Amino acid sequence: EVGVAKLLQPDCDDSAVLLIVPLLSQTDPRGALLLLSPRPLSMIVADAMRSLATNVTLAIEAAAAVETVHQERSNHRFRSLVERSPDMILVIGQDDVITFASPSAERLLGRFTHNLDDLTNKVFPEDRLAFRDLVERVKGGSKHDKVTSLEFRIDSSDDCRWFEASVTNLLDDETVDGVVINARDITDRK
Repeated sequence: EVGVAKLLQPDCDDSAVLLIVPLLSQTDPRGALLLLSPRPLSMIVADAMRSLATNVTLAIEAAAAVETVHQERSNHRFRSLVERSPDMILVIGQDDVITFASPSAERLLGRFTHNLDDLTNKVFPEDRLAFRDLVERVKGGSKHDKVTSLEFRIDSSDDCRWFEASVTNLLDDETVDGVVINARDITDRK
């Protein structure tokens, strides 16, 4: 609804008018257009302001729709890259629960692993201590600490696979909220 207010300020005469036209998007307020006039406004000006408010609202909605499409494409692209990556990506929360496992993690680890203890038990016995120590050190370290040189073996159902891993502390990143393990199968190099 268009609002008209008379201004009661000492430096304005009695006929000064403030026209307020809300910018509504399906009844949700998006803002308002304000027009201050030193004299009363005609209906033509008020109608023009309503029309302008409609156009501004449509432009705002179009920009929001473009942003949504861009975000959806970006999310789809990222999801496609992660799903097709041969690298294993795991996110381990502060409570040692695995909160994310890439599709390759399931392929490489076999049965899904739910926590750090399960994952550590899949690591070859001689490599377990170094693996667990690295994850705990990074988890207890400062934000974005990263060690990239750990090599370890995983005892999978059919054979032993070698991995090279980097572990990064992203516990302070609210979108990740965990320690990220990126591991690449390097068995062919061994």
